Amino acid sequence: MLEILLAAEEPLPVAAVQEALAASGQSYAYTTVATLLARLANRGLAVQVPAGRANLWRPAGDRQRLAELALEEVLSSVDDPEAAVLGFLERTRRGRKR
Repeated sequence: MLEILLAAEEPLPVAAVQEALAASGQSYAYTTVATLLARLANRGLAVQVPAGRANLWRPAGDRQRLAELALEEVLSSVDDPEAAVLGFLERTRRGRKR
């Protein structure tokens, strides 16, 4: 769903997100799409934009910023976030040397 928002040039209504999902083979009810977008907003990954009686949706940032937000969310659930990041970086460096 975030991919759809990221690909859009402007904020999208729920119906447009629903149609894009259906075009990719993922068919969901309007209310399900609206709920999922609201959950993304609650996690800080999407933003609701008031537009008259309707609401439009956009990503909370570019891909880099969304990755940072997701990482912050994951790291908030571990006992030692710094060790988790350092371990990840070490594994990433080893993977690049192969």
